[in-house]
Amino acid sequence: MPKVNAQFLHDLAGPLAVLSLCLPELKKEWQHCQSEVQGRADPRISELLQLCMDATEEAKHLLKQQRTSLK
Repeated sequence: MPKVNAQFLHDLAGPLAVLSLCLPELKKEWQHCQSEVQGRADPRISELLQLCMDATEEAKHLLKQQRTSLK
């Protein structure tokens, strides 16, 4: 079972790293474009981007804890 868990954690680390890099850039781009689409874009976009960033950070933290507990 630990080998399966280790592989799962390894497989999860890559997508989390990509999200960690992409989401802040996406949020920055949204903030840059937000004034141009004021009133036409869904106001929840900023909130959803922040929630995604928070969830990614939480997942990274949990992943780190799991890796530590498997050692």
